[in-house]
Amino acid sequence: MNDPVWDYVIVGGGLYGLSVAYALAQLAPGVRICLLDQFPDGHENGSSHGITRVTRTTYDSPPFVELARRAHRIDWPELERAAGEPLIVQTGGLFSGEPGGGWDDFERTMAGHPEVERLPRAELRSRFPLFRDRGESPLFDSTAGVIRARRTLDVLRLLCDRHEIDRFAPERVLSIDPGGASLRVRTERRTLVTGRIVIATGAWTTKLLPELGERLRVVRQTVLFLALEGPPGEAEVPAFPVWVHVGRDPREFFYGIGALSPDRGIKIARHDTVGEGVDPDLSDEPDPAEVEAVLDFAAAHFARPVSRIERVDRCLYTMTEDEYFLVGPHPGESRITLATGFSGHGFKFAPLIGRVAAEIAWSGETSVPEFRRHAARFLPR
Repeated sequence: MNDPVWDYVIVGGGLYGLSVAYALAQLAPGVRICLLDQFPDGHENGSSHGITRVTRTTYDSPPFVELARRAHRIDWPELERAAGEPLIVQTGGLFSGEPGGGWDDFERTMAGHPEVERLPRAELRSRFPLFRDRGESPLFDSTAGVIRARRTLDVLRLLCDRHEIDRFAPERVLSIDPGGASLRVRTERRTLVTGRIVIATGAWTTKLLPELGERLRVVRQTVLFLALEGPPGEAEVPAFPVWVHVGRDPREFFYGIGALSPDRGIKIARHDTVGEGVDPDLSDEPDPAEVEAVLDFAAAHFARPVSRIERVDRCLYTMTEDEYFLVGPHPGESRITLATGFSGHGFKFAPLIGRVAAEIAWSGETSVPEFRRHAARFLPR
């Protein structure tokens, strides 16, 4: 026997599934919402796990600058008010690069933005002594900071529970049947009947919707947490800024985040958008070559040597070709809304894009002007 009808079924209980569910509950009080995830709460698969994420306004593309400014101004503060606690620690951010590659786009895009200024080398040395003086005058983004990522997910689960959203986890979705007046979602345990579906399954999207295989590719990331020699406080948030370095080669894009506590270590990784595609269901060991590349970068860019590796983590990017997200109606079924393909930089936009996807699922369009102006770049096709 089928379960009772839900107004909305959201497939995927990570950051974006939770964000959409919470936004829908606010938009349409009283609607029945079901949220499904194949893994239990707090799992370390996919892209939503981990302690911290970077937020920033500095981007190489004007639409993302506009969306980031909006998220910082409106959407994150609203979520923090609902949470009753801060979810972002302001640290500022250092952004540097090598002319002749992708860095040129960052400099062109951010020229004249009041949040971003050129930091003289002398000021870099005095304010941030852990960074080597490599002859660069980086950009300093005063809006940049550290998102308390794990706490954000905990808060969203709590808010969804307060809105009496049915959350079933672990429960894997096997198929979606769009035939007939209602949609049917078949899981390992039941068949759910619903009017509308939101897909927020990240790295598992093409397993559920193989027709998106030409649009999405999953790339494994290797993330290191490192302890540096010397007083630990200098490497901790908020004294230690978030930072990004963009080389000429697309694979020479590295980023880092300070430690939230002395035993965590600084987070550092390559932002790899061009690596070989992987199957998200296959667990594998960290790539030694990738670990070595990150350690080499740390040795070249930090003024103190690495004393030890605290932890090596794995993360999955669900990449689109141009790193724009897929947000909007499924091209073959308007009752299914997609919120996926966040390409390794989507965490900072979650309260905003969660609202956008919820509005699209609810009414077919969004009221957010910053997204409407660029909606064609994000539409699934």
